[in-house]
Amino acid sequence: MTLQPSPQKPTLKLADVFNLLNTFFHSFISNWKTTLVITTITVLSSIGYFFWQKPAYEGVSTFILEEKSGSGSGLAGIASQFGIDISGISGGSGIFAGDNILDIIKSRQIIEKVLLSNVDNKSNKPGITLADLFLEMLQWKKKWQHTDPELATINFYGLTPQTTHTIPQDSVLYLMYDKIIKKYVSVERLNKKGSIIRVSTQSTNPVFSKLLTERLVQETRKLYIEIKTANLQANVNRLEGRSDSLLTILNARTFQTVNLQSLDANPAYRNASGQIEVSQRDKSVAAAIYAEVVKNLEMSKIALSQQTPVIQLLDTPKYPLQDHCFKLEVLLLIGLAVGLALGAFLSALSLR
Repeated sequence: MTLQPSPQKPTLKLADVFNLLNTFFHSFISNWKTTLVITTITVLSSIGYFFWQKPAYEGVSTFILEEKSGSGSGLAGIASQFGIDISGISGGSGIFAGDNILDIIKSRQIIEKVLLSNVDNKSNKPGITLADLFLEMLQWKKKWQHTDPELATINFYGLTPQTTHTIPQDSVLYLMYDKIIKKYVSVERLNKKGSIIRVSTQSTNPVFSKLLTERLVQETRKLYIEIKTANLQANVNRLEGRSDSLLTILNARTFQTVNLQSLDANPAYRNASGQIEVSQRDKSVAAAIYAEVVKNLEMSKIALSQQTPVIQLLDTPKYPLQDHCFKLEVLLLIGLAVGLALGAFLSALSLR
């Protein structure tokens, strides 16, 4: 049995690389006219895109989400002194924990409520809403004039989430909501392990970008506080009502006792002292109950204050908003680079 010689593997010499580069360079130089035409077209296209593109004003707001644990907070504090982290076990599973807050900000309930808020929120009178401003910005009404005349006259002037909406209004609100979450609003954590959340809106209207970003955070904060403090707030309201009732009873017993006590009591009427004793006893009982209710009320108010606020704003959008459209010099560099790359590609093809 004879051994067959193994085939020789091709080797790449440095001289061959230099020869190939030299050939490519001469081909590129010889086709300079083609490269010049292509580069001119790409540069002119970039200039045209600069004048065609729409502005992109971005409103940015950042806030810290403070997730407070319940009964396990004390245990977590003690355990942390020994280097043990039990925060994930003792209360970190709230509906606002993790990335749930990101989905809540972009929920349909929050966005539609913000869209139905007045642009001029300082006035209580009905006015133009953010939904009307959004329709004007996208010019949907002009498109609907030829396809659906009924929708071309739709408006949300003075409409609120509590009022009854028509079917076309609900449909358009959903279209706006779908458009906003897909293209205009971005919600993200600045750090995957951190609690700082960034909300941004980018649109062609700086007023819309600023107001939508601000009010998304505001409505989320309201919902967060309402959910976190609902039980405590209901308990405070109940205790306040009971304390007011007891105070009324206590005042009535006090005036009754004063009326029964005479400055010049006649010893012949001993039954008056019995009525005074009963009145004083009722007063003492009412006072004891009132003191206990007030103590519980103050403790509930302290617990309520510890839960709010749970969202601390860091940055809010301020005018003038940053325009993120492409600058002319950047587009010129992109056009030049694309033109040269296409010219080099054509030169490489001519070597085959």
